[in-house]
Parts: sequence; C-alpha cells; structure tokens
Amino acid sequence: MIASLKKEVTSVLNKFVYKVEIMKQRIDEMVLLGYKKEDVMKMTKNSPQLFGLTIERIKGKLEFLKKFDYSYNEVIKITVDCPGILKLSTDSILEKIKELKDKFGYTDKEVIKI
Repeated sequence: MIASLKKEVTSVLNKFVYKVEIMKQRIDEMVLLGYKKEDVMKMTKNSPQLFGLTIERIKGKLEFLKKFDYSYNEVIKITVDCPGILKLSTDSILEKIKELKDKFGYTDKEVIKI
C-alpha cells in the first residue's frame, strides 16, 4: 500500500514539474517573440490558457493581426493589453470584425482597438 501511494505521489509530482517546465518554456518562447517577461507574466496571469497554446499558434495569430496594417510592435502591445485575442480562432476574429463593421460602421483598425 505504501509503495502504491509513493508511486502515485511521484506520478503527480512528475506531472507538476513537467507543467512548470512547459510554463517556463512558453514564457521564454514568448520573450523571444518580442514580449517583455513582465508582460508575459501579466498576460498569463490574466489568461492562463495561453500556456496551452503552441508557440506556432501564437506566431500565426501575431502574423494574422499584422494584416490589419499594424506593425509587429503594435501587435505585441495589442496582445499584451488583450491576451484573450490569442486564444480566438482567426475565423472567430473575422466574424466579430465583420459584425462590428456591418452593425456599427467601424473600420478594421477601430475594431481591433476595441
């Protein structure tokens, strides 16, 4: 029984350590993308689901947002201020933009600022 409990505790601890390592890796990767470490910490505190995104998906979302005539630095600032946008699919973002443009007459840039 003690051996079984020890094995279970070890398994849980290994999973926790693995998750911590993944979190550290994601923070380092986002810093390499141009984020400040403090900003990444703030973003993940407000949206911990960001740890579940692949760095490729984050890069893709940054590139997608640049299509709205924003510089890379502006896109970084937008995603720091609103990290949840990184979790949305591009289709979902386009749908929301279309809705705001059609119903309220916003431009693409005005929608992204919202």
